[in-house]
Amino acid sequence: MVLAIAALCDWTRPPDKQVSVLLYQVIVIDGYRLILQPPGRYFIRCRFRPTCSVYSEQAMHAHGFPKGLWMTTSRLFRCMPWVPFGTEDPVPKARMEDRG
Repeated sequence: MVLAIAALCDWTRPPDKQVSVLLYQVIVIDGYRLILQPPGRYFIRCRFRPTCSVYSEQAMHAHGFPKGLWMTTSRLFRCMPWVPFGTEDPVPKARMEDRG
């Protein structure tokens, strides 16, 4: 809820000025890395490089919350059994109009 309100309030700001990007980092990424990632290492292998959490973090910082969230979601849906392990999938560079 807090993340949604922050996203609406700073939708037009550049990514480095968006409160929603900071909240996403603290709540989602850091929470995942603290709680879910350690036990998941025993039975989950990431197919992509960079890993999805790193990709999500980079997408948020490069493109902002709305587009970064879309890119993260589409990346998660691209993770299929037929994708070879170690597949390179970097975050695309932000265009000037994406930066605000």
